[in-house]
Amino acid sequence: MMDADISSQNITILSRALHCMGRIAGSVIIEVTSAGILWRVLNDSQSSYASLQLSASFFRRFDHGSYNSIKCRLPVRNLLWSLRPRMNAHVKDSNVSMRLDADGLSFEFSNVHGFEQKLYICSDDIPGSIYSHNCDKRSMPNALSASAKWLHKTLDAFHPLLKEITFQALPNELIIRSYVDDTAFDDPNILQTEVRLLADDFELYRVAESSSCASVITVKDLKSVLAFCESVSINMHMFFSVAGDPILLSSADLNDCSDQWVFNVAISTFASEDGLSNEENIVTPEVPATFLTNQTSVKQVRQVDKPSKSSSTASMSQTESEMSEDDVPGTPPPPQLKRVRSS
Repeated sequence: MMDADISSQNITILSRALHCMGRIAGSVIIEVTSAGILWRVLNDSQSSYASLQLSASFFRRFDHGSYNSIKCRLPVRNLLWSLRPRMNAHVKDSNVSMRLDADGLSFEFSNVHGFEQKLYICSDDIPGSIYSHNCDKRSMPNALSASAKWLHKTLDAFHPLLKEITFQALPNELIIRSYVDDTAFDDPNILQTEVRLLADDFELYRVAESSSCASVITVKDLKSVLAFCESVSINMHMFFSVAGDPILLSSADLNDCSDQWVFNVAISTFASEDGLSNEENIVTPEVPATFLTNQTSVKQVRQVDKPSKSSSTASMSQTESEMSEDDVPGTPPPPQLKRVRSS
């Protein structure tokens, strides 16, 4: 049986990380070794994978037990229900104990007022396929790092119901645009947004010359990782190779090897054909007239001289006088016959 004690500050980090992992999958697999605890989740479509590595120094006291490793799977919803009060800063527990075995996980919370709470979460069967997923950041040649709060505000420029964005990294700038399917370009109600971030805006920006292809990434997974990094006041690091390969979002860069905890999220992508950066390849749909009411610039229209009202009325009366009562409107007038004088 694994037995460990966690500080109040670190239990907040664990709670917020599990909250982010809960947006990806419904179950988390816990593996305990002598080096620490590894938490892993994989969604049903196997398009997003997240892992949280907690080293032994993350805990006040850590005893992995007599077994070489312990593995169990727990529902994330039950974990979040148990740890949700610890996500708030005003909740301070003097001691948090965690015990894990093959049957489940138990928490014991106690505060300075002598209040104690014990929670137990049962485990279920473990699928073996989740252990084969691995994403190494050292094998990815491109990397960038920036403030999670700044990147989160950048995504606020897009429509809140947008599900996917096109991510294109050039050697001198990062282009983020709303992803629109090829069949939807003819729809006049499509709203397209594009944001260009210069390389100087990032704390770290390393992109190879050959990595100019665009990839499509889900907004939900990206925002969940940014929300976690922003809540614990750390930068978000992104690693990627070519279009279509997974993008790795991490709490640590390549040099952070001695951290007490590391949070990684791998998101699958697919290549986008509209990733060229020149303006000729950007299709601008026709805007309906109802969307132009709030614009300040109006096109100048060439005025055409119209006939006066009096002349128009006079010409109409003259035409009506030449028509007989039996004439049908819209038919040409009968031909005029010359009258022959009798001698």
